Amino acid sequence: MDKGKKEELRDKVLFIDARNYYTVVDRTLNEWTEWQLKNLNAIVWLYRGEDDKYFLLLDHYEHLLNMYSLEFQDTKILETIRFMMQETDWSAMPEAERKVFFDLCQDLIQYLPNFHWYDLVENRQQVDHLKSIKEKIKQFEKLSVEALKYNMHQRIFYHSSSDDQFKVPNFDPKASAAKKNKTVTAIIKNDCLVADQYLDRMLAIQEAYIWLTEKFGEGTYADIPGLCKVATLEEIAAKGYSLTPGAYVGVAPTEDDGVDFQERMTEIHQELLTLQEESNRLMETISKNWKEMGL
Repeated sequence: MDKGKKEELRDKVLFIDARNYYTVVDRTLNEWTEWQLKNLNAIVWLYRGEDDKYFLLLDHYEHLLNMYSLEFQDTKILETIRFMMQETDWSAMPEAERKVFFDLCQDLIQYLPNFHWYDLVENRQQVDHLKSIKEKIKQFEKLSVEALKYNMHQRIFYHSSSDDQFKVPNFDPKASAAKKNKTVTAIIKNDCLVADQYLDRMLAIQEAYIWLTEKFGEGTYADIPGLCKVATLEEIAAKGYSLTPGAYVGVAPTEDDGVDFQERMTEIHQELLTLQEESNRLMETISKNWKEMGL
């Protein structure tokens, strides 16, 4: 018996089913991130009434988001975007391509300087906002590297670091256009990679913060269907003393995806009939060909 257990919890057991709370690494591997493990631990704290630890964890998340958002401002991605947009001659670029490229650069210049940790933890829409910026940076890397072939004056900017993943050739103002573009390409790739890594860090913490606060709000434990449940010894006895969490926590409610089940089943049935007709026609054609070949 746990002698340190509070009296009001003596005949109770906390069950946590973390099977649906994980990060996909690849097709064959799932894992819990550092932040997901912290959140699972926070459930135990709240169950024990240790809400001070819960609030310290939230403070830790906020501190990290503030630190990463400030460090993000010191990355070179904005400098690179502004160079590509303002310091380079794109007169040879087709107008349609130039508009797409410049609109993308304008969006990034507008949104990138405006990261504040308190904005990042307001609601789940902020997660989508960061993911959108990640996608825009990915597009910028692709479009800007492709656009270098239109760089008429072959202007160049230069910065490098020992941490660069893509080696940046030494700066040479007399180098050929191809070598200059190779240098700028490496710089663009490094800057986009660093920005993407910071966004990944912020996203991981942001999602952990929102996941935790959406479920436990102001630091009060609650049974969450599909995740956690405090069961009494009587309930455990009634289930044959099973210690399988799923037997107690139940199933998380599924969100309505807005799809009419009957309508969708009718569509699937019609698709199957169409595929079956095509299959029959193909079999007739194959049989006819076999007969013509004497098989």
